[in-house]
Amino acid sequence: MGHFFPAFPAFFAHRMNDTPFEQAWIISLRLLAASPKSTKELARRLASKCFAEDIISKVVTKLENERYLNDEVLARQLLEKFTRLQPSGSKRILFELKRRGIPAAICNSVVSALVEDKEADRAMEIGMARWEKSEKLPLLKRKKKVFDYLLRRGFNYQQSRDIVEKLETSAEQL
Repeated sequence: MGHFFPAFPAFFAHRMNDTPFEQAWIISLRLLAASPKSTKELARRLASKCFAEDIISKVVTKLENERYLNDEVLARQLLEKFTRLQPSGSKRILFELKRRGIPAAICNSVVSALVEDKEADRAMEIGMARWEKSEKLPLLKRKKKVFDYLLRRGFNYQQSRDIVEKLETSAEQL
């Protein structure tokens, strides 16, 4: 004997009468509950679900008015993530902000708030940790690994080179 499973459960019936705006609103809230999104990311997700442009813009406007959606707050949260939790250079931070669809003006204002000295300290801290991890490697290979790692983390060429040189001289003194 088979299990009774209705083809159309009663608990979904009330959703069929929602307007496209209400459906987009509910989907948007669910998407934002899962993870913070930029205006552009959310609009892209709604468009992928075949909502009309006017509905998407109305939903985005309502979300912004009710403070569920704010690109500047998201940019500051991402800056915090990439300076404290996953220390990175300004290049990578700028790249990640743009990748998330945050407007260029907000990206530039957030990244310009980074102090150059703190970035050098973060780079040195990351470089030192990587240097210690690779202590069994030959010196040339060790330098290359640390240098490449710093570049991948978004630090500029000169900064990365200076840090590798400092680490090399400190290793020679020991």
